Amino acid sequence: MLQELIGRENVVKYKIDYHVFIKLQKIVLKHLGFSNMNKLRDRFEGQAFYNSFLQRAYAEIALQNELNE
Repeated sequence: MLQELIGRENVVKYKIDYHVFIKLQKIVLKHLGFSNMNKLRDRFEGQAFYNSFLQRAYAEIALQNELNE
């Protein structure tokens, strides 16, 4: 979205050292309360599955209610 606003010709790319990346990653994990990236990924995938499951279940229940009435 940002690229659409400013255009591709105005985008500047910077290289970030790996140790800076690791520090940023640790900050994010600390703020979210996770001990490692795998737990963060598991939670994200679990949350995505949960949301998807609920949407399908709600749709199925609504369809069953409509067909029974």
